[in-house]
Amino acid sequence: MWVYKASPAFAVAAVMFLGSCVNRLYRVEMSTEGHEVRRTISAFRLKDGEWEPAGFRREDASRIARAYALAGGRFQSATGRFVSVPEDLGGAGFYEHWPTRLGDAYNYVERLPGEMNLWGAVRELEVVSDRLADELIDWLSTALAGEPGLPELQRFLDDRLRLDLRNFALQVRQLGGPTVTMDEEEAILSMWIRGYEYLVEAGYCAPADFPVVWQGLGVVGATPRLQELLLRTISDRMGIARDEPLPPAVLRLADPSYEHSCERWMDSYGELEDNPFVSYLTWFGFDFDFSGSLKVETALRAEREPIMANGEWDAGNGRMEWAARSVDPDQIPPLLRYALWSEPDEAFQNEHFGSVVIEGKELWLYALWLHGLPTPLAAEWDEFLEGVRPGDDLIQEIHSFRFSEGDASGSIAQSVYELFGDAAQ
Repeated sequence: MWVYKASPAFAVAAVMFLGSCVNRLYRVEMSTEGHEVRRTISAFRLKDGEWEPAGFRREDASRIARAYALAGGRFQSATGRFVSVPEDLGGAGFYEHWPTRLGDAYNYVERLPGEMNLWGAVRELEVVSDRLADELIDWLSTALAGEPGLPELQRFLDDRLRLDLRNFALQVRQLGGPTVTMDEEEAILSMWIRGYEYLVEAGYCAPADFPVVWQGLGVVGATPRLQELLLRTISDRMGIARDEPLPPAVLRLADPSYEHSCERWMDSYGELEDNPFVSYLTWFGFDFDFSGSLKVETALRAEREPIMANGEWDAGNGRMEWAARSVDPDQIPPLLRYALWSEPDEAFQNEHFGSVVIEGKELWLYALWLHGLPTPLAAEWDEFLEGVRPGDDLIQEIHSFRFSEGDASGSIAQSVYELFGDAAQ
């Protein structure tokens, strides 16, 4: 089967689709105490279908040792206290705590390892896509020399296919990222389905061809029907009607004895890295070396459920969890994990308001409002709150409040007045 033999890149990519190449897991667990975050990172390896404790990968161990002030050597876990998110994983991030009299607000944001130069990655895609289009034009121009429909096919390859190679890659990689709460298999299938939808919409195959293309990627094995589909796609672009038989020149592309067959053309590249299909697939992140593939899962303890996060809240254990996902320095785009939450000071609010009147999103926004004020104005506001007592018309008190300077119309206090009004509703 010339397609299967001539497409080693697709067969290798199928390994990635099966999700069986990850052999290391890093588990990150965090809790917060005021301005600090306590963080533990532990390493595990997959053995007989189970995760067991293991050392960190060599390329990560020295970085983790520096972040946690360890002497070095082989270790399975590390714990430290930080005022921000350490760069132990090779990514970046921050942790912020904004205290107020009414309660505290928190931000956790962490970018996992990945490619930050997205424009550079897109430019690289342009290069590998153009090379693949150029190589296909050269091959088919030689293999189909003299055929009546060749000029039409050349125009298609040079125009539409060149553009589709770029758009298909961007669709599959989903530069906005798959849904973060998906597990690994769901994320991979999501990429696959997006790519297939593009192929259908662009007219390369029909919805009913899904099993044919799936088999052709090496996931199942045999590919005779994909061979027929590809040959028919070429003849379509040569202007040959579907009810006409495939011309002998097109059929010869599948004959290994023909000097310009697809199989011989692919074999002519010799080394795998010289193959234009491999270069194209490598842009997707298929680097064909999965020996050290890594997953990272994260957990963050919090007193309250976050008002916004892209993980899953475990109410029973009081923590936000981000499922294990594969990470790679070339990942496009890098995975981002975040949580925003607030914790009301119930004692202060009960003493001054008679109940907890502001919490959740409103409290988080209130903390940002207060910390955005100049220090003298923030002090005036805190002094005002100290004087409020249960039974007062809180909303009216806030509405009539004026700062001593620069707020004659009450515009600075207006936004917080609206927050308290929203909370009261």
